[in-house]
Amino acid sequence: MKSQDENGVAYQSLAALQGQNVAGSAPEATVLQEAIAVGRPTAVINSGFIAEPGTGVFLADAESRGDREGITAQIVESGVNVIMAAGEIDYLPIGAVGFFGEEGTRTDGRNLIEEAEAMGYTVVYTREQLESLPADTERVLGIFAADDTYNDVPEGLLIQDGFVDENGELITYGQPPINPNPPTVAEMLQATLNLDLFSQEKDGFFIVLEEEGTDNFGNNNNARGAIDATLRADAAIGVARDFIENVNANTFVVTAADSAGGALEVDDVSGPTVGTTTTQQQLDAAGEDSGITVPLDGTTGSDTAPFVSAPDRNGNSYEFGVALGRLPDFAGSIVSKAYGEGAERLPATLDNTTIYRLIYESLFDVRLDAPEGVPDDLTPRKAPDPTADTGNVIFIHPDGTSPSHYAAARFSSLGTDGRLNWDQMSNAGVYLGHIDDRLVSTSNAGAVVHAYGVKPFAGSYGFDAPADQGGQEIIALSGQNATIAQQAQAAGKAVGIINSGFIAEPGTGVFLADVDNRGETEAITAEILDQRPDVILGAGETDYLPVGTVGFFGEEGTRTDGRNLIEEAEAAGYEVVFTRDELLAVDPTKTDRLLGIFAAEDTYNDFF
Repeated sequence: MKSQDENGVAYQSLAALQGQNVAGSAPEATVLQEAIAVGRPTAVINSGFIAEPGTGVFLADAESRGDREGITAQIVESGVNVIMAAGEIDYLPIGAVGFFGEEGTRTDGRNLIEEAEAMGYTVVYTREQLESLPADTERVLGIFAADDTYNDVPEGLLIQDGFVDENGELITYGQPPINPNPPTVAEMLQATLNLDLFSQEKDGFFIVLEEEGTDNFGNNNNARGAIDATLRADAAIGVARDFIENVNANTFVVTAADSAGGALEVDDVSGPTVGTTTTQQQLDAAGEDSGITVPLDGTTGSDTAPFVSAPDRNGNSYEFGVALGRLPDFAGSIVSKAYGEGAERLPATLDNTTIYRLIYESLFDVRLDAPEGVPDDLTPRKAPDPTADTGNVIFIHPDGTSPSHYAAARFSSLGTDGRLNWDQMSNAGVYLGHIDDRLVSTSNAGAVVHAYGVKPFAGSYGFDAPADQGGQEIIALSGQNATIAQQAQAAGKAVGIINSGFIAEPGTGVFLADVDNRGETEAITAEILDQRPDVILGAGETDYLPVGTVGFFGEEGTRTDGRNLIEEAEAAGYEVVFTRDELLAVDPTKTDRLLGIFAAEDTYNDFF
């Protein structure tokens, strides 16, 4: 939270560096301080103590984030209209016991609550007091816990300290009996927006809200608390959306996390507890896998009862456990979202400085340039305008990737300020990959969704049930008994499939083949060829050749039906290539069908 660099030079805002900061604001002013300088209604809201960096940095600077008392004093003195959070002990001097029964920690003797009241702040401590605020109140100090509103410690410590309700559920929020039901950030936001100062503002207000529990619980590997905190953050988003839709459409709401606390991931489980999961293989002195495992997190801690999803549209619920990467933060799979005025400005990939630029433009109608050396994500690459309503489709399936994979690829190849091709695509969406009987899809079932548009069972490779249960080929969402690729073929469109692995891998194979088991790679490969797509490029030569025939890459075929699919392909008019040079030498004007086989099994080496 230091406002000076390593040379003792004060940081200046991006607006000040570009000569765009508002009149009357200091060069080192934050965007919130600039809003205060021009008389805009302002608020800071936090589920933790108000000095937490997510709110504190907007109104204070300090040598260390641990200087909670100094930061809290600066916030009270800042002129902000609304302060709602926890951390009563930071407002009170040693010796003074507060509303929540704990002694203050201030060593300077100041009582910031009394000072705030003298400055015209109405002070509230409970949900009831908050909800009773008159609409014409212009300054509010809400303090809703002695330290935090939540209890951000590992589950075992919560149980040890008695934070368990009568149903055996962990109490992750509130501190009974003294503070059993503090207002959430959503309720704090709603109370703020109910004030005339905000609801009737014509020139624009600025509210900074942080749900700190998502980070703290994640970093303490408490999955129950992290989920609870995420739902509280989501409720605040709902309040903001409602305000935009029903009160003032000239409002921009944007979300951003600075890291991924604990790197939380979800996996399907079954059984009375969530069990354990394997880690990256570690070899012992004998070169054997050490078999180290770590517990998944359940409802009350490591390897405890599983979480249960709310029912889906068919009434089905699913048990799941949570895997956590480690205790501190990760760069993570961070997704920003926006709604309301100017939301279309949010690019598909954005540097964290872009959040400031978006906020600044909505508040002051000033489009700032990107910082020096940082790509301007607000002016992304645009595709040419299409000339027809239908056209070509290239579906790229980077199997198993998330934003974290692209982050690692970006850092290693281009650095933090580089942009991958993926980054430069114009549109983005959060992908929900659950299938009919699992929260986590299998590769084959996920491919079925892409190829047919319907959610199958986990083992599906184009069938609606296992063959021994009478399974038949799936009827696509279009109503046809065919995949989207097969429908494209039937409509006279050119079709190609490309895979870095063997061509029967589900991500490509499902589009042109259906079998009872994804392990039937020889049958899948034959079905693909029998469909006669225009282009087949992949690996898996052994699946094309019969037992006894050695292929281009020196390995014997595995087919037991005696078919030599490479010879069949050549007879069907395919030009067959095996190397990069042969592929590059293909004359596209003279080639109607192309079969490329580039490895005996896979082109990559996917083992430890």
